Amino acid sequence: MLEYNTFKIIKKLDPFCTGVPKKTYNLMIEAYNQKDWDNLFILFDTHVWFALFIEIQDQFTDIEYFLYLGSVLTTSSCFSLYKDEFIYLLNHPERNVAERIHLMEEEDQDFFNSLSDTGTIFRGSRPRDRYGFSWTLDKKIAIQFSKRYPYKTILQKGNFDKNDVIAYFDNEKEILIDTNNIKNLEIINEYENDTEYREVAVAREKMHFYTKEGMKKLPTYKKLLEKIQDQSK
Repeated sequence: MLEYNTFKIIKKLDPFCTGVPKKTYNLMIEAYNQKDWDNLFILFDTHVWFALFIEIQDQFTDIEYFLYLGSVLTTSSCFSLYKDEFIYLLNHPERNVAERIHLMEEEDQDFFNSLSDTGTIFRGSRPRDRYGFSWTLDKKIAIQFSKRYPYKTILQKGNFDKNDVIAYFDNEKEILIDTNNIKNLEIINEYENDTEYREVAVAREKMHFYTKEGMKKLPTYKKLLEKIQDQSK
């Protein structure tokens, strides 16, 4: 049974949250007890969904596990901050990885099944984030991401084999794939963006830093890190 303090910690990962009203807390507990996961997630801001997922994942069936992990992946903008954690969760040794298809909604599954055996993908990012897992089939979307950050950014291009694709998400024509499995990887453009992007980018980074620092207070997150360390030995 989750305690009030647990939900309070997760809510506090939201810098705009000033507390958890008793009524909201009661709704959280009711949704948790009834395993009404959709309504439970709705009660939290999307950028703390990862923390919530880690806290309640042991209550999920395998299908629910991958379904809500997919929701976290499609709403999170900080995959690079939790790369090792996501890799572990995507390949969880206690989960039936055959159910990983449920990372995707039914329409995305249909598109995934229709993918050709090979294809071309793009990624726009800062140089330090070039080895991320989120790529796109749409070059225009990758360029938009290249212009999302101030100062220097890059646009990359590579080729994939369908067997290496973890999932497809239609919102950004996204291909989720381990960069180590991308072939013919190259930087095809570099940008020097205007400083008008700086304020938004800095605010976003501060929010992600604040969230990750708060995550360290969650016992379940600490246990996840321990499992990852044990697996790497």
